[in-house]
Amino acid sequence: MKLRILALAVATALIPASVALAKGKPNQTGENCRPKVSFVLKGTFTSLGTDSFQMNVTHANHHGRTLLGDREITFSGSTRFRRNGHATPADLQPGDRLNVQVRGCKRGDPATMELLAKRVVAHPASTS
Repeated sequence: MKLRILALAVATALIPASVALAKGKPNQTGENCRPKVSFVLKGTFTSLGTDSFQMNVTHANHHGRTLLGDREITFSGSTRFRRNGHATPADLQPGDRLNVQVRGCKRGDPATMELLAKRVVAHPASTS
């Protein structure tokens, strides 16, 4: 019986010590920030660069509301492009309607945030 009480006392003493050794809150901006969210941007394609493209953002989800207007979106080799099936950045045409998914810090500054596209879905410009 005394052994059980001793084991229970030791276990109770170790729990607060393990909580005290835990890391603090994660960064909310900058490298390795948490939480990360998806920004879904909709608009029209304007021009293509070597590793980025310009688009006029007209609609966005809740997290991306501050990103409306003309924006430069960068892309990498892991960015997936779609336009009537598989596509490359060179397949995008001026005036195409874009739906772009970007990952970033929830509390990041929109003026300085680098927008790296994860997925780009393009539809030909409407003819009406």
